[in-house]
Amino acid sequence: DVETHYPKTIACQANATDVMSAVHENFARFGDHSLGPLNVTFSPPPVLKIGATIPIAVVTGPITTSMSVTVYAMTSQSVTFVTSPGHLLYPAAITFSAENASSSSVSFHIDVAGSFPSAINQAKFYGGGSGFEDAQWNHFLTKIGGLCKAGS
Repeated sequence: DVETHYPKTIACQANATDVMSAVHENFARFGDHSLGPLNVTFSPPPVLKIGATIPIAVVTGPITTSMSVTVYAMTSQSVTFVTSPGHLLYPAAITFSAENASSSSVSFHIDVAGSFPSAINQAKFYGGGSGFEDAQWNHFLTKIGGLCKAGS
């Protein structure tokens, strides 16, 4: 089982609802990431809503792995995805949330909780996938920081 938390309080020119609105409107803006030979691309639909599926392509050199997540819950300050079969973590839930920490800062959280569908997936995760996951979600938080600095 995996349970990871990525919290960050960020000086922000936007409020938590505005931050999450930007995430809802263009998830790929925050999620797409490359690190060395690994490349992750999210392809959300034009409108993110409960039940929507987001295909994910993970490219490692010449190998592309396709997986997806489905929007399970949404509020003005959060979105929760559940993983689909074929995801490295399945079943799993990934929640992105924002709350106002002060009049000029937002506390943004990414919470991941799930299981491995197989020993092979567990080996992949602990053989390098967990490091990439850390890089992926820290990249997401950096992009949120850029949004906060710009105010939109």
